[in-house]
Amino acid sequence: MKKYNFIKRFLTKSVFWSRFYYFFMEHTGLQWLVYFFYPINFLQKYSIFKYFLYKIIRPNSTVMAIFMCPSYNCQLNCRHCYEEKGDSSLFLTTEEVKKIIDDFYNFLHGFHIYFCSGEVLLRDDIMELINYAFNKGIFSSVVTNGILLSDDKIKELKKAGVGQIIVSIDYPDKDKHDELRGCSGCYDKALVGLKKSIENGLSTTIWTYVSAFNENDLEKLRSMGEQLGVSNIFCYFPLLSGKMTDKDNLTFQDRERIRNKVKYPIRLEFPTEKTKCVGAGIRHIAVLPSGEITPCSVVSCSYGNIRKDNLKEVFVKLKKDCAKFNNEFTGQCMINNPKYRETHVIRKS
Repeated sequence: MKKYNFIKRFLTKSVFWSRFYYFFMEHTGLQWLVYFFYPINFLQKYSIFKYFLYKIIRPNSTVMAIFMCPSYNCQLNCRHCYEEKGDSSLFLTTEEVKKIIDDFYNFLHGFHIYFCSGEVLLRDDIMELINYAFNKGIFSSVVTNGILLSDDKIKELKKAGVGQIIVSIDYPDKDKHDELRGCSGCYDKALVGLKKSIENGLSTTIWTYVSAFNENDLEKLRSMGEQLGVSNIFCYFPLLSGKMTDKDNLTFQDRERIRNKVKYPIRLEFPTEKTKCVGAGIRHIAVLPSGEITPCSVVSCSYGNIRKDNLKEVFVKLKKDCAKFNNEFTGQCMINNPKYRETHVIRKS
């Protein structure tokens, strides 16, 4: 992983090379090669190789990753949250999640699971689920607000087989971050969790979003990420889902201005205005706590439900629909496309 970080640092030290590097990695279909730089075992390498073969043989029914969203339970009340609380009695059970993992691995031939939504570490069965995926040769990432990342919890996660810790941080400023998240002290706990994850040898990433309100903090966030030693900082533009509306979106000029500020280790989801979404329905899908199957956890339009529909059949339908919208709307997330929102039923908070 250190060698890979050196390569990234070399190629992304200027805006031009940063855009070239991420365009190449995201749009040549070679992103799966990155996983060989992680400390993965033989079974995980086999899973990646299997995915590569099926991607050639059956490209329309093969997907690399899944966002596994077992529940919406969370300690925070973020102003920009795209999720709704929902009825906890309807959240996915342990056995349902295991069945989804089986179907994802056996029929869609994927090898990467993001355990996310709400605060996934509140699930009593999260270690069991990570270990279940690990024993199949699946690489797992945990997306967390960082509050519960104690030293003991991180050791548990590592023992269960987690490969990556992703922590959400909105501002490189304690007061602003805590205010936006509605919880005093969550910033300090997130930083401690990141540091301890790195100390325990886990790959760490920061997920954040950039808007007109925090774009001037990008350099501070970049500097903080470098000092911590995170692998990268993955940065989204505003996603018009849940609590965010059209008034929160950025103009083309806003996005271009932000793009010209970005340096390693910050990585934009859309590094150019011509960048198509290569995630939703292409590289990944999502299963929400209600069992709804969607392009990703943000694009919350349901194409079926895991409790009554076949995951592979739904994915084929979903992939075709997403390709149509991704080709005509570039530079930002598909959920920001008014035409998509007008023609699809989107969950409201």
